[in-house]
Formats: sequence, structure tokens, C-alpha cells
Amino acid sequence: ALEYAQKKCIEDNIDNAEFKQCSADALYLPNGVFDFVWCGETLEHTDNPLNTISEIYRVMGVGALCMLTIPYRARNTSPEHMWQFSPDDIIYFSKVFGELCFFDCSCVNWLSIVAVFRKCDPHTIT
Repeated sequence: ALEYAQKKCIEDNIDNAEFKQCSADALYLPNGVFDFVWCGETLEHTDNPLNTISEIYRVMGVGALCMLTIPYRARNTSPEHMWQFSPDDIIYFSKVFGELCFFDCSCVNWLSIVAVFRKCDPHTIT
């Protein structure tokens, strides 16, 4: 995927993109640098989903959004997946982020769970 993206940028004359490969559990990025993070159908492939969620949270700025899509455990039992998730897991993840903005388990014929989280300012959470 990385090589494809690099090739596509060259073909489309995009010269302001930078690509780096790293572990989702240990991102090379500084704290609070993103306004939006999309983690699509990835979390189930990571060694430690909670570490990945924590890293996503770390690189998000206050008020930033994260869109997360994961296979729904009841409908997806791929042997390639290290983890399976349920709607209860999304509720748990919302405790890490601070706010669950959107949650839908009916997407794609119940094959995926879609959630959007907002990183809250820890000083305003009571």
C-alpha cells in the first residue's frame, strides 16, 4: 500500500506528501498534531488494540475527531483478524477518547462498526 501511494502521488504530480511506515502501537509523530484521524479496518490487525487507541489519542489535538471502523464480531470471523470487536468495545474506547460523537453498527449489512470520537480537553471533563 505504501508503494502504491507513493507511485500514485508521482503519477498525479503531488509533491507535498510524505510517507512513513511505523507500528500503530508506537507512532513516530509528536503529541496533538492532528485534527482528524481515520483508522479504517486496521485495529483488528494490531498486536495491542488498546495501545493503538492510546497512540491515536496521543497524536490527536484537543477537539480532534477520530473515525474508527472495525469488523463486527458477530458477523466477521476472518482468520486474518487478531481481534474481534463488539459494540461494547466501542463504549469502552469512548472512555479513552472522552466523547463518543457517532456510533452505528448497522453499516455494510452489519459487517462493520463505525464510530466517531472527539478528543476532549482533559481539564474540562468532570
